Formats: sequence, structure tokens, C-alpha cells
Amino acid sequence: EQVPTYQLHVVSAETGKDSGFSIARTDDATVGLLGGVASTTAGQDAEITVNGQSLTSSSNTITDLVPGVDVTLDPTLDTSATSTETKATVSISRDPGALADKISSLVDSVNAALADIDSLTDYEPDTKAAGLLTGNSLMRQIRNQLLESVSNGFAGESLASVGLQTDRDGTLVFDEAAFTEAYDADPVGTAHKFAGTVHWEGTGSAELRSAGWRTQPGSYTVTASGETGTLGGRPATVTGDILTGATGSPVEDLSLDLTRDANGEVSGTLTYTQGFAARLEAITQRLSNPDTGTVTGAIQSREDAIDGLTDDIADWDIRLDMRRKTMERQYAALEVALGKLQNQASWLNGQIASLPSMSSD
Repeated sequence: EQVPTYQLHVVSAETGKDSGFSIARTDDATVGLLGGVASTTAGQDAEITVNGQSLTSSSNTITDLVPGVDVTLDPTLDTSATSTETKATVSISRDPGALADKISSLVDSVNAALADIDSLTDYEPDTKAAGLLTGNSLMRQIRNQLLESVSNGFAGESLASVGLQTDRDGTLVFDEAAFTEAYDADPVGTAHKFAGTVHWEGTGSAELRSAGWRTQPGSYTVTASGETGTLGGRPATVTGDILTGATGSPVEDLSLDLTRDANGEVSGTLTYTQGFAARLEAITQRLSNPDTGTVTGAIQSREDAIDGLTDDIADWDIRLDMRRKTMERQYAALEVALGKLQNQASWLNGQIASLPSMSSD
């Protein structure tokens, strides 16, 4: 009877053309059973064409298809089709309701922090009950900074026009209707009031791509030629048409999209202005950053003071124990000396009593 033969078809479990693999055959019996044949399907990169521009990805998710938009491709193929290519139209629309929900959540978080600060620093004159941090200047500073994230406005304009303001009780108030109205009228300008923006003057142009909490608002010179450039007078990283500020500088984490002039250069001055969300992030990071935060430093300072006091107590325990032992030795010596004196006193009393008495006669 003829022994049937089989084929083993192995498909890569990982996506992307770099996820290659090989099959090692070490069992002769298995090789004979398989007929010496094994076929493989290697991983491939996903390919997508957008407005004539070809993009690839090692996964089925294309990140930043356009700024802020990720697209996940459906890996399921239509086996009835003669081609694996699929055409689709991606429609992108604004969702002010979702943005308003995020802003409302952010405002709620700030108000919760303000309530915690008030609880920790409160003082009741009737009961004379004080919070754990009553009179703490750092708590007052934090509260003022959180409120100033709104009261300072944006580029000289009040944030009330986009629904943000402070209430008389010292909390933040968000008017969703006012935000939606402002966003519908000027979505870009409204977004700038939250995320921040840059103003450019010079040849070519530079637009804000991203900024971090370490990025300090202000005016900075920008130059770019070829693969070199400067930002704020310090060497910057140039990757294609993206320029990024130097680590440790006032423009750290500031990233710009460049549009070069006819000579392939950019030269000018930009002014970076923080929006509400960017300013709030900078405040909270400067306060609570686990490495350099003000609150972190204050906590560490208190812990160091506690450790110092604990060490002092331990040292005093040693000193007091030594002093106790010294006094015990002195007391024991005094008892011995006292015993000797008592013995001498008894002897003297005996000697005195043995003396003959003197008569008046």
C-alpha cells in the first residue's frame, strides 16, 4: 500500500517583512512522511497608498496617516476577489462633543485637587481644628498656580470666550455651550487656546508640531539648512523637515514642522505661547515630577528631616544609656564609701563610749 505524503504550510505569527523564520528538519522519518516538502508564508509589511503617496507599516496600524489620525487595516482578505488591494475613503470630521468631555474631565480633576488642598489647609475657628497642612506656603502656591492657568488667559485674551473661567469660590468653571460655539466658529484658534501655538516671522516657515511640559514659552531664533539647525541659539536635531529643540534647553521637547525657502533654508524668530492644557501640564509636572518636582522635593526634605531626627534619637539613646551606666557605677561607689563611713562612725562611737567618764568631784 502506498504511503500518503503530506505538505506542511507554515504561516508567520508576526506581521512585517522582518519577522522571518526558518524550518529545521532533524527527523528523517518526519521528512519522509512530509515527502521532503515544506512551504512557508513569511510576514509582510502592510502597504497603503494615500493620495498617491505610498506608506508601509510592519503592523496593520498606520500611525499618523495625517497628524493625529491612526488607521487600522482589516487583515481579512476577500477570497472571492482577484486582488488583495482594497480601496476605501477615510473621512475625518471634528467632534466638539468629545473634546468638550475631555476638557470637562480635566476641569473636574483640577477642582478635585483644589478641594483636597482646601481640606488639608482648612482651619475651623469655632472648633480650632486645623488641617494637616494649615499655614503651608507651598499649598497656597500650588492653589494659586492652578487658578492662574485659567486667569492668565491666552496671549492677552480671556479664556471665558472658550468656556473657561474661575468662579468666586476659587474653583474652575467650564461652559460646554460656550466652548462648542467658539469651536464651531474657529476650531483652529480654539484649539490653540488649549494646546498652544507659535507665531513665525522670517524666511521659510515653522509650525508647531508638538511641545512638552519642559518647553518654556517665549521667543526663539530658528535656523535650518540641510540636516543642521539651531533653535534658541543652541544646536537642534533636524530630521527631514522636522526640527526638535535640545535636551536641557528652554526649548526641550519643542518640535517644529519646517517649510524651507527656495534655497532649502529656514531662518527667523518664533514665539511659543502655551495654551490652557499645556500650561496646566507644565504646572503639574513641575510640582509632582518624581525626579525634579517641587512637591517631590518637599516630601524628600521632610523625609530627610525625619531620618535625621531618628538618627539623633538613636544617638541620644546611646548617650543616655552610657550616662545611666556611669551614674550606676558612681552610685555603687558612693554606697561602698557610705558603708565605710558608717563603719568608721560606729568604731568612733565605740571608742568614745569606752573612754573613762570625768566626775565633777
